[in-house]
Amino acid sequence: MQIEEFKRKAKRVFSMRFVRDLMVMQTGRFFSTSLSAIASIVYARVLGVESYAVYALIFAFVGLCGIFMNVGAGMTVLTLMSEAYAKKDREEIKNLGGYFFHVGLLIFMVIGISLLVIAPAITGWFYHRSDIGQLTRVIILANGLNIVWNFYTIVLQVIRRIKRLTVIENVNSVVTFIFNVLVVIVGYGVAGIVWAYLISSILFFIYAILAYWRLEKQESLLPPISQMLFAWNQNRFVYYFKFGFLIAIDKNIGSLYSTIPIFLLGRFNISYVAYLKVASSFAQIPLMLIGPVSRLLMVQLPQSKIYSYVILKRDYIRSTVGSVLICLVLAVPLAIIAPYLITLVYGDNFLPAVYLSWPMLAGTVFVAFGVGDGPIYRTLHILKKAILINSLVIIIGTIVIYSFIRYLPTYWSIFPIAAFLPTASVLTFSYAFFRINRLIKLGSA
Repeated sequence: MQIEEFKRKAKRVFSMRFVRDLMVMQTGRFFSTSLSAIASIVYARVLGVESYAVYALIFAFVGLCGIFMNVGAGMTVLTLMSEAYAKKDREEIKNLGGYFFHVGLLIFMVIGISLLVIAPAITGWFYHRSDIGQLTRVIILANGLNIVWNFYTIVLQVIRRIKRLTVIENVNSVVTFIFNVLVVIVGYGVAGIVWAYLISSILFFIYAILAYWRLEKQESLLPPISQMLFAWNQNRFVYYFKFGFLIAIDKNIGSLYSTIPIFLLGRFNISYVAYLKVASSFAQIPLMLIGPVSRLLMVQLPQSKIYSYVILKRDYIRSTVGSVLICLVLAVPLAIIAPYLITLVYGDNFLPAVYLSWPMLAGTVFVAFGVGDGPIYRTLHILKKAILINSLVIIIGTIVIYSFIRYLPTYWSIFPIAAFLPTASVLTFSYAFFRINRLIKLGSA
């Protein structure tokens, strides 16, 4: 009887659309993660420690530049368009699409072009290497071309075409992987990776335009891109911007958890940037596998809220607990095999990364508590609380990390670095849990 009951429950769970979509995205995520891991190994093996550190610094600097170009349009459109699609509100979908393109183009024309001009000067001052800024220019240009691709993937999430989304994202990963690995093997180095990224962005810019044109012919609620480019509703756009601005601040602050340690290490010890990059990539393997959970919750939680706060809490807690357990189960064996696997695939030159990976893996389990924090804070419209929590952690954490790097042996800095994001994840989860319970009590009062 127990076996039959278990089978019935399992069948009921796997019949849920959320679970089916999650499994599809998990499969795709595993594939793309494998490609990223292989590419990382090739880069480290061929480029060596110092050049691999330069590669890490370039993309860390790109991340810093992205802070000034992100006003939260993507997350705003994903969250609000999911609600509009559930309500079959075509006019709202058109307004949201218009907002996404208008803001994206405006930001690139003003801030993006400014960064193209000053990037070499900034890296020349901070790292005494203007070549990092020159290569950053190429990535900024490529990211500007990604606007149509990003919108297309958002729409696929909104309309729950998860299989198609998974397929095209993996095609993107394969094409980028082939280009990047080939240029590195041939001998073009870090510059080759950067230019290959631009070529890939151009190809998928063209693909996204054609793919969306075909999709909007099939979905009556989706307006053509031409209509969205000319859509203008001042009152709605002001609301979107206010909503998105808080999202942007929250996301930009969140990105500092990964860029601050690399920036500080790069200024004092460039070799440790490479070691930290390897250790972080290794420790993030469990997080990559739960990444689809966060993406699906961006769509699921706004829809759950429509039913009730009890349903919202159920979906949020289930997703969080499941993600923590997945990370815990994966982190333990990864910690055991780290001394063998890291040196085997990256080489003996990266041996220090083994010792850095253990604290990072321990932190990964606690980072999983934040898998649904972004979606839940946006759904409950309490982003100011998340911004406050993260700001305090960033300020205190940066001071602690800087002090460790500046005044202690470099390897000691891994402990505050490993605790940086986990601290914020646990605090934001705790507050979200408290807030939902409070809303449930007020609703039943």
